Amino acid sequence: PGGVSVTTRARVPLEDRNMNADSTQHCTYYRLSDALEGVIGWLSNPLPPTVSTGLSDLDSMLQGGLPLGKVSAVAGRPGMGRSEFAQHVAFNTAKQGFGVLYFSLDQSKNVIALRKLTELFDVNLYWLRSRDNQAGVLEMLNKFTPELAALSELPIFIDDTPTLKPEELQDRIIAMCRLPDFHRNRFKLLVVDSLFSICRNLSNSADFIEQTMMMLVEMARSENIHILCTIPVLKQVEKRKSHQPRLFDLWGEGMIERYCDPILALYRDSYYYRPSETEESDLAHILILKNSMPGVTGAVIASFSMGRFGPASL
Repeated sequence: PGGVSVTTRARVPLEDRNMNADSTQHCTYYRLSDALEGVIGWLSNPLPPTVSTGLSDLDSMLQGGLPLGKVSAVAGRPGMGRSEFAQHVAFNTAKQGFGVLYFSLDQSKNVIALRKLTELFDVNLYWLRSRDNQAGVLEMLNKFTPELAALSELPIFIDDTPTLKPEELQDRIIAMCRLPDFHRNRFKLLVVDSLFSICRNLSNSADFIEQTMMMLVEMARSENIHILCTIPVLKQVEKRKSHQPRLFDLWGEGMIERYCDPILALYRDSYYYRPSETEESDLAHILILKNSMPGVTGAVIASFSMGRFGPASL
């Protein structure tokens, strides 16, 4: 009626209809039994050996810590604490008697040593570096002589060359892994702080990032160590109401999500908002954005007092 034509289409039996091309060609659908079989198999396997982060709550969510044979990433905006987190893990690993190789492309070895002294003396970095406090510093050095001796024996090896290319990094890792010191100290952790500093000046960065990640993954597997990389969170996160990072906020052209497991990100309210005067210490949210344990993501709260990580007192 009214000049409107109606086109009808014959009903096609369900079994004869064409399913979505992705479903038929790439098999994006699976039976529940397939998923159950995979999960049961995963649960039946023994837990892989790990390196403890030094934070028990975080270790629990990561099935014991950072797994050997894999590469992980800790991300954060500049000044959020990613280098401090990497150093916390490194020193905790060394205290257990395991060898650590720390590539510090953003901080000198002297800064790393100074930060460790602030923890030992329980002072801030500004007090330690002030020439007005030289007498107090000398007193601290005498007071903590035994602790300083124990600290100097930790099997941490620092390479603070400020500019390294991926192939130079690989050559140095291979050379250091062959040294007798690493075999004696059961080398288990390698830190790259930061991965961005290696790749930022390279053309066609996506390809170079992928090549670098593939090299690190192969190195972690072949040497049976864990490799922890620090990376930036892109500035786009600050344009949202919620500044907590997500996977798509991470630098790396998607390669970090592809090759790293686990992936952690740091967030502190005080980075954006002035903390309350009643707060004795800052709190850091360690976000687990990717985890080999299926379905286990979320956040762990840690103390971040004077640039040092520790258990949160809530």
